[in-house]
Amino acid sequence: MPTGLLTIKLENLRFYGYHGLYPEERCQGGEYRVDLEVDYRTSNTATQEKAQDTLLGSVTSISPITDLSQTIDYVQLYTIVKEEMGKPRELLETITMCIVGNIAAAYSCERIVVEIKKFTVPISDFSGNTAIRYEWKA
Repeated sequence: MPTGLLTIKLENLRFYGYHGLYPEERCQGGEYRVDLEVDYRTSNTATQEKAQDTLLGSVTSISPITDLSQTIDYVQLYTIVKEEMGKPRELLETITMCIVGNIAAAYSCERIVVEIKKFTVPISDFSGNTAIRYEWKA
């Protein structure tokens, strides 16, 4: 049965959190931005029929997703990210891997990518942000 790869993205999610190794990070907190991508296979459960023949071969009609049960609910994805961002951790690596682990346990995914940017960095004269990106593949 033909399948397609669908990507759901949650981009530019903003959080205030108390993550970090240093006491001032854990007391003052800081701003974070999270981007998430989740890839999963869709299956065409509707009847597959050849729509037409072309010079390149036959074209199969695709039935679009019309019900939430056929996809991954981005509200649930956001809930997972929000819950993990609300737990103070020393390392951003821990947060990204926990987010991925929770999503992978809840949904059948091909690939999950989480990137967290930290805007409050305890480095003197530092301008910019730090980031951690974790990519998981089934």
